[in-house]
Amino acid sequence: MCTTRGYAGIVAVAAGMAGGSQRWSRGGGSSAPLRLLLLLLDVAVAAPRARLRSSANPLPPPHRSRSDSEAGEPLVLGTGMLLVHLGRASVLILSFFQGSICGITFTFTNRCGDTVWPGLLSGSGTPPLETTGFALAPGQLRSLYVPQGWSGRFWGRSGCTFDASGKGSCATGDCGSGEVECHGAGASPPTTLAEFTLDDDGGKDFYDVSLVDGYNLPFV
Repeated sequence: MCTTRGYAGIVAVAAGMAGGSQRWSRGGGSSAPLRLLLLLLDVAVAAPRARLRSSANPLPPPHRSRSDSEAGEPLVLGTGMLLVHLGRASVLILSFFQGSICGITFTFTNRCGDTVWPGLLSGSGTPPLETTGFALAPGQLRSLYVPQGWSGRFWGRSGCTFDASGKGSCATGDCGSGEVECHGAGASPPTTLAEFTLDDDGGKDFYDVSLVDGYNLPFV
């Protein structure tokens, strides 16, 4: 039987903004790291200014006050981005969310001006996901359940052309399957990768945004 736990974590860092692996514990964490993180994000992304809200009342950027009229606005770091965040919160980058010890939910949102085809690859020995690739039109989102103990990577494919039968290829991030579904194949460089390991090292979740295979789309 699954139990519910709530925790706060950084979902992903914009490619090229902050390198290295990140991790969060299943506890709530202290407010000081959150203040530091928000300050670093504000320095890294000067325009437009981020506006942050969640039902859990997270800390606003320390240098800036917020009017009541802004309270309903989500955090936005610009356009032309493929966004990945976790859980049920309406904000990105800093997301308070709930999950169960049996798994969590990833939500993909396309903020690019064109259709993006996310690719998904599960790590060796981890449970497969319900899909290995799909299309996201501009502004569209899709939620995906990920089981406990999963590890793997996500990436965005662009410039794809598929016929009525679903056969085709992509200009960047192509996995070589010749279909929308990648069927266990990885991305061809150059491709921006978002990598996750869930429920590892004493119940911690790990992630990083990797440019080891090059860069094709920004992630936040």
